[in-house]
This record gives sequence, structure tokens and C-alpha cells, in this order.
Amino acid sequence: MHRMVYFIGLLIFCQLFCRRALSSRLSAGDSTYLSDGRPSTVGVHAATPSQLSKEGSKYIPYYQYYHNSSSYFPVSERYGSGKKASATSDIYNEDLSDYQNYLIGFYDKKASLLLSPTIRKDSVQNEEFRNIRRFEKNNFELSKPLIPENNTLSYSVLRSTPYGRHLLLVTLFEGFQIDYWEPRCDDIIKFYLPDSLKKPNQPEAPEDACVLEEVKINGRSVSRADILNIYKNSIASNVGTEVNYSRFIRSELRAVNALVKLCMEQESFDSLISLLVVLRDACNSRVFKDALFTIIQARADVGLVLPSQHSIHPEDFFPEHIDSKHGRSKRQTSRKKIISFRTSDRTYDRSNSEYNLWHLREDCMANTMHATWHILLSDANARFVMPRRGEMFYYMHKQMINRYNIDRVAFGMNTVEEYGPSHWGRPGLIGYNSNLNSNLSPGVRTFPARRPNQILRDTSRLRGAINRANEAIDSMRLGNIRLRYENGVDHGISPLADALEPYGGVERLGNIHNSGHVSISRMSEGEDRGVMAGTDTSMRDPVFYRWHKYIDTFFDKYKRNLGPYRDEDLDFTGVQVLEVSIVSNGRQNQLRTFVEVTSLELDRNLRRRRQGGSLISYERINHDDYVINIRLNSEVRGRGIARVFLVPAAYANREVHDVFVELDKFFVEMEPGSVNIRRRSADSPFFSKGPPSLHELQNNLLNGISEEDFNWGNCGWPKELALPKGNPQGMRYRLVLIVTPLLPQDSANVDDWNRLSRTSWGWCGVKAGDGSFPDHRPMGFPFDRPDSTFRRIFNGRRNVGSARVTITHVEGPVP
Repeated sequence: MHRMVYFIGLLIFCQLFCRRALSSRLSAGDSTYLSDGRPSTVGVHAATPSQLSKEGSKYIPYYQYYHNSSSYFPVSERYGSGKKASATSDIYNEDLSDYQNYLIGFYDKKASLLLSPTIRKDSVQNEEFRNIRRFEKNNFELSKPLIPENNTLSYSVLRSTPYGRHLLLVTLFEGFQIDYWEPRCDDIIKFYLPDSLKKPNQPEAPEDACVLEEVKINGRSVSRADILNIYKNSIASNVGTEVNYSRFIRSELRAVNALVKLCMEQESFDSLISLLVVLRDACNSRVFKDALFTIIQARADVGLVLPSQHSIHPEDFFPEHIDSKHGRSKRQTSRKKIISFRTSDRTYDRSNSEYNLWHLREDCMANTMHATWHILLSDANARFVMPRRGEMFYYMHKQMINRYNIDRVAFGMNTVEEYGPSHWGRPGLIGYNSNLNSNLSPGVRTFPARRPNQILRDTSRLRGAINRANEAIDSMRLGNIRLRYENGVDHGISPLADALEPYGGVERLGNIHNSGHVSISRMSEGEDRGVMAGTDTSMRDPVFYRWHKYIDTFFDKYKRNLGPYRDEDLDFTGVQVLEVSIVSNGRQNQLRTFVEVTSLELDRNLRRRRQGGSLISYERINHDDYVINIRLNSEVRGRGIARVFLVPAAYANREVHDVFVELDKFFVEMEPGSVNIRRRSADSPFFSKGPPSLHELQNNLLNGISEEDFNWGNCGWPKELALPKGNPQGMRYRLVLIVTPLLPQDSANVDDWNRLSRTSWGWCGVKAGDGSFPDHRPMGFPFDRPDSTFRRIFNGRRNVGSARVTITHVEGPVP
């Protein structure tokens, strides 16, 4: 079997967090990056693990075989050249006809260079080590501080190091309201363009300026006028600077793709950074930021770590914004102001039951997770991620809905009702006002309120797409793809999800998911779109959960067609769960959640200046640390996967499909006898500490960053929200553990399971292999199918166990 490789940090936002995955020792290797950022040719050959020599022979990544296999692989739409391609053909001829494969090629090359393991000469028992990447002629230590003693950095120093290049790129997220030559990053970076590219009013460059170089396209030096003319005739310019950009709108997402293609075509980092500085002033700022996220992820001469969305554009997350003239909020007279969606900044009165869900809907980390996931996984990515991209879309949203449901139940509410065709033409939809609007600060995006009882109009195309989707599910075929479940693997969920989103603009069934987001956003007042049009704002609105519950009905219908799981799917002969419990603060099965105040440091215009900046303090929900204790008895030697869930106790005799929350999943190696396991929340593949703020990331890059953090995309559910909220009276739950056999096709992944412990990968995928997961069973197994009940799953099975757990919420900050 071919060995499989990790793509540490490629994704998020399911990476969106890592700590211990790269705890093994690192050794120098021979992987090389060229100065233009493109990976050099690396000689690899097919080899089994036993064939890997101690001299450092490499193996061929498994994902390279996808194009030769019959496995499902999503395909994006093909579309042609720019608006006036002939006008730019002498310099740059825009061609997006094969954008997906073009971008996948960059991701694959970055993965293969970043993650090709070697066997060291002095290794013991074939111990595997990852390469430290070599950049150009030198092997830089990422942990070594970048900033010199005199506190100034020249462009030549920054461009020659991986973390210097990364710093230059992420600093472009900063200060869209100011001229490009204004100081950034604690006054350390000052971009100045050469004469051929500069603005007429660019001042003379100071001694400590980062003086950039010329842009060369196809070997030809181009001027500022050339670049702006290319942009003007590109699809990238279709979204004007004042447009409230939405990646749910296909034509606007194409603008991002066109900008990415233009930038990734550059032959050197020097051309890339200069091109970006020029284009930054001409582009829609959100189009530019989305494109820059993708460029950083795909480019081989930088890392993978991204700054948090809420630190780049806080106006989409907090109901007040930094005033560009005075450095303070329009409503804020004291820097001690605390944003509280629970009290002063609540979007619903206490009398409205939706008030109780503020901690999920309005949480900046949860919204950042959702936005980052869509940036990284709603478009092309590494080849080994793509076959289960659709399933990740399904399961990420499914768990968000279930977490919303489980907390609704805790406050005496019903689970969320779908917002489907029978509801569109009649009043009853709750209103929503995010308080994110231009009254707070001029120049920010506007999100108008939606009044109650609005009606969804012009739904004929959407209804036609729904009919086609139902016909496909009824026939269990999507084109030439048969939707099915075989040998422990769900072969239908990813194709179906890719068609419903739809991935890459290919509207096999219509544009159901995205069209719904946009149509609902237009129910808001005025001409601007409401929060449902944005991936970083939509989950604030209660209708988000109703809409995704409706999208879930298609998945439920498909999975219901598969029927219930059989005993051979659920049994593990010879394995018995003796005990499962959860301990926190010395108390068994008694957990606590609480409100805490945390802060995000922002400077005026998001510029990092030495005099400090504005501090946004806000409330969020957190919980005490916990440990899950498990005791098994095995009569056999075997390997299994353990899955841990929380379900409201009131659902013990009811269908749990819409209320189960997955807390953990991990590999278990068993010998005859007792097996004792302790798992912390930090060990779970589903939870993440979240991406660093832009300020934190800049400081980390300047002062030294570990390779682990440099090459991690940070994708996962916020660790602070790992537990349901509970309620003040103490909400009762069932903690459920099921241990099932490792599938035969996953037996080669055992080493990967071990290395991925304490690594967030559950929603984004992290490694090569058939589907980017070290587990081929369906996500959410065995509760992913409707009609799942404890009676059906337990049914006297010894490999299943549970415990009664109480979660008490403390309404207010605790010591």
C-alpha cells in the first residue's frame, strides 16, 4: 500500500487547530522551493513502507493516483476569458477554463513538498520524520526571530525567508482606508513601489522602506497603467468597489477566481507582492481579501497559517467599529466598554426565545470558522481533499444545526423548523437586525434589518431545482453517479452535497443552497443584502438554521433510502465498554459553562502602531476543562475507532438524528485485557483554538514561529463552545461511546491516526488518502441516518456505553 501524507494546516478552518500533531523530531531534507515560489521537481517513486530505505527514499503521494481511479471527484464549471480578452492578449490573456485543475496543481505541489516524509539514516525501527522545508539555498529556522536589533527590516531580508514572505502577504490585509505606503505592522513595514508602478503622489521612500520591485508578466516588465488595464478587462473587475460582495453569488466568486489566477501566474514573489499592492487599490476589498486567503494557502514559498476574519474586518462581527479619525467607536466613550450580545448589544429581547441562543449565533469565533471553511473548501483545494469535500460541507453544517438544536432544547424550545417551500409564501418568519450597519462607522459594509413576516418571492427557478434534486434522490442516481453505501463507505453523500451547494458553480441540480442564501438576504430592507449573503455573517440570523435544516431534508431523504445500519456495521465482537465518564473540577459527570470576557486588540484602520490600539472586549461562553475517562475490556487483539457523543437525556427514547453532538473520535489499539483511555477536549479532532488575530500573527512571524504553527490552517469548531450551553437548572444529557472495528481500507492509516492525535481535522480533512480522512466511515456515524434511536444503536451491544451527565450554565462571569 502506498503510504499517505499529511497536509498539516492546509485547511482549516477543520484544521481550524493543532498542537501535538508535529511533536515528532524534525530533520533536514532535500525538498526545495525556487525563488519564484513554485516547487522544484522532486523525484518520487512508488514504494511500500517496507521499501522505504534508510537512505531517505521518498514515496509517491497517494493523491497522485486519483486521476487514474474510478473514485468520485468533483468538477467545477468551465468558463472562458475576460470581458475584453483581445485587449490584453499581448500581455496577459485571461483563461479560467480549467481553473479547478490549475489551482489543485498548486495545492498538490505544496502538499508534496511540505509533507513528504523521509527515513533517516540513524532512525530506529523505521521511525518516520518530516522534512524541514528548504527555501532557496539556506535552511531557515522559523523559530528564529525575524526582526533585527535596530527594529528595521529591508525588503531583501523579508523576501528571502518563508516567514518574511508570509508577513508581507498578511500585512496586505491591514489598512484598506489608507495609502499603501503608510506604516504598517508596528511601523516596521512601509510598502513603496518603483517608478513604473507607483502612484503619482507616492512620497520619496524613507531609508527603512520596503522598496518593491517591478512586475513582470510573461517575461515583460509592465507599468501601473498596464496592470490596471489588465484588471479593467478581467472578470475580477466585475465586482465594483462599492458592491456588498457575496461568494454565494457565482458571478462574484468568479471575480475572486480571476484575481487568484492572475496573481498565481506570476513567476516570482517579487512580481506577486508588487502586483498585489497595485491591485489592492482597484479591487473590491472583500474580493481582494478572499483571493489573498487562497493565494497564501496555494503558494509554495509561504506557510498556511491565516489571520482570523474578525481581526481583518471586525465590523462584520461586532456592533461597533473603530472610528478612522479618532481611533474610537462612534458609541464608545470609554475603552472599558464590553460588547455583550447577552445584555447591552443583544439582538433580541429577553422575552424572545431566540435571545437564549446569542452565544452561538453572535459568537465571532463560530462565525469566523464558518467563513474560513467556505473560503478554503467551497473552491478547489488539494486533490486528496476533494472527494469528501461535499461530505464535509454536509457534516459541518449538520453539527452547527445540531448544536443550535441541543441548546434550544435546553431552554424549552423545539428543534428548529425547516424553511422550505411551504413556508415561503406565507408570513411567520422572524425578523432580524444584526446592528451591523453604516450608522456605526462610515465606509463599512451595510447589513439592513429584515422585518418580521417577510415573504420569499420569485421562487420558480428554486422550486425547479428542488424538483430535480428530489428526482435524483428518488432514483439514487446523480447523472452517471450511483448514490449508495457499500462496505462501510457512503459513496453518495459527497456527490449529492457538491450538487446542492453547488460546488464550483456546476449546477447539476440548480443552485439551491446558494440561491436560498441570496434570496433570503434580499428580504431585508432597502437595496443592500442582509447578513444571509455573507459567510461571515449569515449564522447570526435564526433563518440560517431554518434554511440549513431545509437543505438537510435532502440529505435525510437520501440517507433514509439507505435504510438503518445493519448489525455488522455496529457490532464489535469481543469488545465491551465497561465505563465512560467525564470529569471536570474533580466532579464526575457534572459540567459547567459560564460567561467570560475576552479581548481583541485592534488599532486604528487595523494598522499596528507602537502607541497601542483600541481594545475590543466582548462576552462569550466557555466551559471548565474536562477529561473523558473510558475503560474497555477486549477479548481480542484488534483495532477500532471510538466515537463520543452528547445527546439530551430527554431524547433517550426518541430519534436523536437532529440533536446529537460529536465530541471526539479516535483510534484504539486493543490487546486482550483492560484498555484505559483518557481524552481531553484538546485531543478532539473537532475543536480548535481558532486562527490568530492579524496582530498576533504578525508578532509571531516577527519574533519566531514554530513550523507547526506556520503550516497549520486552523479549521474547527471553537474549543470554547465544545460543550452545549446547558441551562441554569442543570440540563441532563447522555454521554454515548461506541467502539467499532477499523475498516479494512483504513488499516494502513494507523500511523496517521496516531500522529493526528490532538489535531483538529474533523471538519476540513488533513491528509492524503482516499478522501482526506483517516476514517472512511460516514461522518456522524452511526447517528447520521434518520430514525437513529438509542434502542436501535444500543440493542444490547457490549461495544456501546453511556453515562448520565449534567451541564449547568452560570449566567454571568465566574472567577
